Amino acid sequence: MAAQLVPVLQCRDLQEAQLAQGKLASEGIAAFLENEYTVGLVWTWSNAIGGVRVLVPEARADEARALLAADAASQVEALFPTAVPDRCPACGSLAVSRRRRVRTAAALALLVYVPLPVWGASLSCDACGARWQLPSEPFPDVPAAGERTLPRGRLFAWWFRRQIPWVMLVLLALIVFGMTYEYARRR
Repeated sequence: MAAQLVPVLQCRDLQEAQLAQGKLASEGIAAFLENEYTVGLVWTWSNAIGGVRVLVPEARADEARALLAADAASQVEALFPTAVPDRCPACGSLAVSRRRRVRTAAALALLVYVPLPVWGASLSCDACGARWQLPSEPFPDVPAAGERTLPRGRLFAWWFRRQIPWVMLVLLALIVFGMTYEYARRR
């Protein structure tokens, strides 16, 4: 007789369920996904059909629930020190909020009728109220000009991101010039 499968986790998104399935498989627990193809094809039905359920054999259900409930943040911090969330420089708290400059850009974009990109963000600590800026460079570890230690694709991405503000200013100037020219020509 086949082992009975029981649900140990219900996920709204297919990716979350696949991550849980992978975590259980890495620990040697066979896991199966129910409704994975339906949610994968028509994700809007996820809430209606109960999402994607992770199923495991009944004999290992308690072990699977414990594995999925365990917090592995300390292991991730040990393996990938740069993946640690931002900490407050004043108090060391992880309760940090990101503040983007979106409202100003949105108001300006409404005035000039052109969407404007927004770069940069500041962080604030919810515990002590301290505020600080994120580095403005997209890749702070990029070497000086002339040194080519990065793979070509990453170097191009870094260069392109540095040039986008200038390109946007030129495009904005061309749009304003074009609108002015059309207005003067029709008069």
